[in-house]
Amino acid sequence: MLKDILLFIFTPPGIILWPGILALYFWRKKPKQAWGWLFMGVLLGWMFSTPALGRVLSTTLISNVKAPMNIVPENVDAIIVLTGGMKYVGNAGWIPSAESYQRAMVAYDIQARVNSRVPIIISGGKTAGVQYPSEAKVVSDLINRHKAQITPTILEENSLNTYENAQEVARMVRDRGADTVFLVTDELHMLRALATFRARGLDPMPIPVFTINRGKLDFSDFMPTMAGAKENYAAMYELLGLARYMMAGYVRWADVFYTPAANELN
Repeated sequence: MLKDILLFIFTPPGIILWPGILALYFWRKKPKQAWGWLFMGVLLGWMFSTPALGRVLSTTLISNVKAPMNIVPENVDAIIVLTGGMKYVGNAGWIPSAESYQRAMVAYDIQARVNSRVPIIISGGKTAGVQYPSEAKVVSDLINRHKAQITPTILEENSLNTYENAQEVARMVRDRGADTVFLVTDELHMLRALATFRARGLDPMPIPVFTINRGKLDFSDFMPTMAGAKENYAAMYELLGLARYMMAGYVRWADVFYTPAANELN
């Protein structure tokens, strides 16, 4: 509930609406303040709908992703992939979202490159309800339909969010005696996911799925667009998610702002 309120306040259209409400409140008694709030709403709405600001916020997340320095890819014990949603398409049933499919394909590609016997752990529970299949099962079924698998795939079907992903998978990894793991997820989600896994005692090698435009900014990137609003929303979702996890005690400051060399010395 708190997350939804904060997202509404700090992303369009809420970021435009709440100054507008204040402008209406002050309109008769304090018209100058009303105009000020109205201007602020338009300015914030403009800023948080531009690809340029979305790039800045996204870069803040991506630039803080650090990898452990002592991992040898050939020695990986497991590849963890976090699902990113699914959808119902009628007679065809449930299919993975584009994010889930991309993450799974990256994981299988990494598996083929390092060692075809390394197990892939697909983590994602029954987010649509207990009567429906888990995201992990939906992703696994689609991959198996398109590509016969002779390599091991393990499903984690209990988790409903990143915190539970880390809890459940960390237990599975420890039970298997695994030491070196890769973590596959969206590049914006990677910082929060890594921090949550580190807080559960794992230090994965990040394998981000690239989703952010890396071209040069031009004049059009400073103009508000629907794509820009979506980019800002996605970045703010992760930044607020990190803040919420830290306040809840799910992660520590050191888990988020991680220094590989210092970590190895400890």
